[in-house]
Amino acid sequence: NDRSAYPLGFQKISRDYFSIIHSGQGDGWDVNRPCMSSIVIYQGKIYLVDAGPNISYSLTALGIGVNEIDGMFHTHCHDDHFAGITSLLRADRRIRYYATPLVRMSVFKKLSALLSIDERQLPNYFDSQDLEFDKWNDIAGLEVLPFWSPHPVETSAFIFRTFWESRYRTYAHLADIASFQTMRNMITDDNEPGMSQVEFDRTCKNYLTPVDLKKIDIGGGMIHGETEDFKDDKSSKIVLAHRAQPLTNRQKEIGSSAPFGVVDTLITDTSDNLRRFAFEFLRTYFREMERHYLRTLLNNPIVEFMPGEIILHKGQVPKEIYLVVTGTVEKIRSEDDVYNVISAGGLIGEYTGIHSLPSPSAYRTVNFVRALRITAPAYKDVINKNNLSDLIDQRAKRREILERSWLFGESVSPPVLNDIADAMVVHEFDKDTDLSDVVDDSVYLVVSGQVELCRKGMDNVNVKTRSFFGEEQVLFGRSSDRKYRTMKACSIYQIPASAIKNVPIVMWKMLETFEYRAAPKQQ
Repeated sequence: NDRSAYPLGFQKISRDYFSIIHSGQGDGWDVNRPCMSSIVIYQGKIYLVDAGPNISYSLTALGIGVNEIDGMFHTHCHDDHFAGITSLLRADRRIRYYATPLVRMSVFKKLSALLSIDERQLPNYFDSQDLEFDKWNDIAGLEVLPFWSPHPVETSAFIFRTFWESRYRTYAHLADIASFQTMRNMITDDNEPGMSQVEFDRTCKNYLTPVDLKKIDIGGGMIHGETEDFKDDKSSKIVLAHRAQPLTNRQKEIGSSAPFGVVDTLITDTSDNLRRFAFEFLRTYFREMERHYLRTLLNNPIVEFMPGEIILHKGQVPKEIYLVVTGTVEKIRSEDDVYNVISAGGLIGEYTGIHSLPSPSAYRTVNFVRALRITAPAYKDVINKNNLSDLIDQRAKRREILERSWLFGESVSPPVLNDIADAMVVHEFDKDTDLSDVVDDSVYLVVSGQVELCRKGMDNVNVKTRSFFGEEQVLFGRSSDRKYRTMKACSIYQIPASAIKNVPIVMWKMLETFEYRAAPKQQ
């Protein structure tokens, strides 16, 4: 459960064609509000602009799961714009990371130092996409222009645009900019450190580019912007940010405020993005199913649930099956200490609904949730006509095993769990079986029994039920001096590296476990 020093109310966010969610207005010293940041919605997709502290708490309040994020644009590596990046490591796929090469290098060096991991391992967790300075970069139709902003670390500001009807609709995100007076004081005519007159003129021109919506840093001082510099800005709307203190009357004359969760819609959505998402989720589940069957499932209502609402009670036989389209749902079974988070793309009541069984778990919303509601008989009819009942039963049983393990029980969405379940191979071993030659480019999950990990000169490790071994193969692509032997008769699932290589939360947990097992034990 996410906790924060400041309360944030739950927001119901529309997935517009092009809109800006104001997810932060404060600075690093603001104890009452998130730091300056934004979320760009483009064709329903979610792109973060910076990742400040408590970002997971902010996303939860906005009804956005970490697995719903398509990418992140990064201005620079100062903590109030950077500290939340570790939350993105806990996704079930590599989130695209958009930054200029200089910013990306400074961020990755800082991140590798803080995490104590080799910088070369970071591609396991992010899909890094370099942006070119002073050029429009096309990101699946959304164009972004990064330009240099003077700051103590490598920094870029962004202008986003997309063409609609007769002109471009534009948003500028100017985080951690310098005031005109500060830059003017840096102008030199020689090779001494500072700015040339050409650089000064170009930077001021970039800052004052007229756009539909502009969010600016007005923190003041040596390394932040000043409101007065924008008093003649021709932008349609200016939002003032990066300030802990209340705005002065003079500042209020120049720019607007944007409390947490306020949305500026630049292009409304008329294509029904929610149904498109639902269709894509269904196609992920049933890749071989003919499209007319998918449309049959899709021809059902999308319903909304309030935060904290129970969708399916424990012990209840589901009459409907729900496909989560946006938001987050908790799966709770207290007597077995089971707690899982179901993100967008998850199905609720599928197995129990098909077989008319009471649900062993309760399903409860964390935030505002939108879900496609399909009656159980209608869902079962489509499944039976496509001979998918056995596949669904197998997936459900294997997902349950995965969800009850520490390795897979957090932040891995059901579609990804299905892919892992489909790739799993079960092995049965007698007691005292040497597994050293069995371990291949896979990780092994112990379903029943116990395995002993033996290493020369170090204490042995008992790998118990729901734990795993062989992680060094997946992490480093090599064997080690580790030996494995069954201590009891065992049932073990082999999960190939190809099924989990692109699941950051799983890769991170395996690295954590490898380092823990490799560390000398304290006496």
